[in-house]
Amino acid sequence: MSKSFEAVVLIALMALPLLAFSPPPIHAARPMVPAPPTPQIAALMKTSACSLPAPQCLASINWSGYAVTGATDSVTLVDGSWTAPAIARAVGNTCPDMVNTWLDASFWVGIDGFSSPTVEQIGTAADCLYGQAQYYAWYEFYPAAGFTISKPIYPGDAMSAEVKWVSGTTFTASIQDTTAGHSWSFSHTGSAPGALRNSAQWITEAAAGCITSDCSYFNFLALTDFTSVTFTGATATVGGHTYPVSSAAWGTSLYWIEVTTVFYPPPGPFLRAIPTTAKSGGFTIKWVSSGP
Repeated sequence: MSKSFEAVVLIALMALPLLAFSPPPIHAARPMVPAPPTPQIAALMKTSACSLPAPQCLASINWSGYAVTGATDSVTLVDGSWTAPAIARAVGNTCPDMVNTWLDASFWVGIDGFSSPTVEQIGTAADCLYGQAQYYAWYEFYPAAGFTISKPIYPGDAMSAEVKWVSGTTFTASIQDTTAGHSWSFSHTGSAPGALRNSAQWITEAAAGCITSDCSYFNFLALTDFTSVTFTGATATVGGHTYPVSSAAWGTSLYWIEVTTVFYPPPGPFLRAIPTTAKSGGFTIKWVSSGP
């Protein structure tokens, strides 16, 4: 796939085995590759839930949330906070899904990736792997591999994250858990060669898993039922100006994105996740279905 494609999907490096065990989280040493461009998908589906003008209402196969765009080298910061969602109907560490062997829902903030060959991102995830619930934090500077952060994540934890441009192609990604009793913080500074700094995002993402060991063929994973997640304090700095996601100042550079399985045959497409209208510097992404 061309690296100029817009939305991104996570790809596991190893093929999925067919036996019950506890594989590492999806973001552990996994690269990211671009998915088909969002604008092409947008022509195939648009729901009435989007309050923005039609050209700013997009459908993606793996992203849901909001993105803001700017000129090359204009984006310097993105911030956001959320509460780590619980996997719906999970009991302890056991997931309720008995059909899909691998589900993923990742919640993150990042720079690039919307229309550029890199993405600098950090966030949390809620996965169901062979019936086992996993919650963890992660970061990734594509095309470098992603990494799981060795800090505890529990449903209901209060998370805050940001990605900040430092200089050249160097960025710092930071995340903190401010929950009383087990608070922690983490920061990583690294380089993303080829970064254009032309977009910022607040996203819930469904990953993809390899079918072959060389990742020449992969399937999109089912989206973990997280019920909903609300991003607050969602701000970005573009061209030296800082605005919340709900600001009218973004004009036509703000994009609303829903997740649909548009490439599956009938009876698809299936709506998987959809954001609400951004207000007061935040918005909610609602889970709709895991998808086929």
